[in-house]
Amino acid sequence: MTIASGPRTTSAATSAARVRRGQAWLRGAGATLAGRVFSILCTLAQVPIALRHLGTDAYGVWMTLVGLTMLLSLADGGLTLGAKNALSAAFGRDDPAALEATAGETLQRLFRWGLVVAAIGLAAAWLIDWAALFHVHDRHLAADLPLAMGCFLVVAGLGLPLTLAPQLVAAVQQPWLVALWNAIGGGLTLLVVAVAAQTGASFLVFIAAVSLLPVAVNVGMGCHIAWRLGWKRWPRANAAVTDRAAVTTMSRWFFVLQAGALFYLTAPAVVISLTAGVTAVALYNLLQRLFGLLVQVHWLVLAPLWPAYAEAGARGDHEWVRRSVRLSWWITAGGFLPVLFVTAWLAPTLLRWWIGASAPAIPPALLWTAAAWHGLFLLNQPPATLLNGLGRLRGVAIATVVGVVVAAALMFGLGSRWGAPGVLVGLSLGFSLIGWPATLIASRRALAALPS
Repeated sequence: MTIASGPRTTSAATSAARVRRGQAWLRGAGATLAGRVFSILCTLAQVPIALRHLGTDAYGVWMTLVGLTMLLSLADGGLTLGAKNALSAAFGRDDPAALEATAGETLQRLFRWGLVVAAIGLAAAWLIDWAALFHVHDRHLAADLPLAMGCFLVVAGLGLPLTLAPQLVAAVQQPWLVALWNAIGGGLTLLVVAVAAQTGASFLVFIAAVSLLPVAVNVGMGCHIAWRLGWKRWPRANAAVTDRAAVTTMSRWFFVLQAGALFYLTAPAVVISLTAGVTAVALYNLLQRLFGLLVQVHWLVLAPLWPAYAEAGARGDHEWVRRSVRLSWWITAGGFLPVLFVTAWLAPTLLRWWIGASAPAIPPALLWTAAAWHGLFLLNQPPATLLNGLGRLRGVAIATVVGVVVAAALMFGLGSRWGAPGVLVGLSLGFSLIGWPATLIASRRALAALPS
């Protein structure tokens, strides 16, 4: 499944590429972190404005749509992630023809599938009783929901091809562009929310505007990277230089991994609500936001390594891969993991600072099981990033499916007995018994398979 590598480069070229990758990683991590901080600040600023303008029910629907965006990330079947590895390999081989052809082929496939998603979304907008599904009682909001959902789902489908833009940017080692355009998107969203509140825009107009913003950001990002690559036209597919079968196979495994990651992200709250009630969900959500911020920062630091591993593999610079994997482990175990447990120790104080005097008391069992789960998730990222970059996915994808089934059974079994802490213990056990060992073993084998 690994994208075929080109011949080894000369020592001087390899050394130059190694320096370039190291600089790109540092720039990418720093710029992405800065962009993410700016976006978080914009999000914090827009919440009270939107809540006052929309009201509780409409704001809740908007947040539901934001969550639905995560599910729609699966709509491409993992194609953009599979294409990212192929694009990174083409960039590593200094093969502009393959780079353009792979981008063109992926855009064509995403465009066709995007039309299908838009058609399904349009039908769903009118066939589903959204007011009943979301428990909306306001008649004006209920009347707006079909058009609002239709707009959201159609825009998401038609915008699907443009989701290739951030993957192309990452593949050519320009992650600062993603940070720049994400920051622009955060600022524009805040502006749209403020203007909507100032002008008294309807819920339908509001949803239409915020749905179009991600598409506009991806258009800007795509045009920006095309200009930097010297592309003066829409990238064209060329079957002679595109390994479509390899990209398709890798995309399927990426889809399985995406679905597994979505389960680990969303399932705890659902199972806690079913076994321990919504009050426990609210407590877990506070901890998830607190620890999740650290997990996000950790991923922002490691994310530029994914395409860098693919490029290094294509160039034959395997020593750089080994050193970078060791560094990613030091960053995780020596840096982020201690900060996570310090955060858990200070969590009651941090929650009082954040929420105020009304901050609920968090049971110690829930606090520390949540911290342990997020710690396991952190430790999984260095080997997972390596396997993503090298395209060694089959074994881990199969283990992910088994791990999800085991984790789900343990979550319900232990959750019904011990409540929310039991759910998190079951989740951690399922992951640490199946998913994490499989990732560690596969990463060790991948490193061992690299030529000296």
